[in-house]
Amino acid sequence: MKEGLDSVRSKVQALTLNDMEGKPEEVREVVGAESREAIKYRVKMMKRARQEGGIFTRVSLTEAEKKQGKHMEKSRNRLVGLSEDFYNDARSYVRSLALKEDGDEGPSSFSNSNRGGKKQFKRKRIII
Repeated sequence: MKEGLDSVRSKVQALTLNDMEGKPEEVREVVGAESREAIKYRVKMMKRARQEGGIFTRVSLTEAEKKQGKHMEKSRNRLVGLSEDFYNDARSYVRSLALKEDGDEGPSSFSNSNRGGKKQFKRKRIII
């Protein structure tokens, strides 16, 4: 969590220094909210490019990195950052509704819990 706060502080500090020095704002390639995953990937690739520039060699990407890059390029939904934590928020809201007044938690799921994990099959009737 401290890393997150440090990154926010460094961004704020960089913005204020740029404003004080009269530098223009950074132009972003992506309009709208970005997912954390996309930001991490972009930072990772920029860091990799700087290292490659320092040693004057090209390091090949692994299959996983290629796959992740293609996914980021093809991702058309740039609003993922807005909905990343939606599932957790909705789940906590449903749990809060499921809490009883006396403080006991409700069922962990709404499935048929009396089956014991076994799937019940209907018997086929033979009509003669």
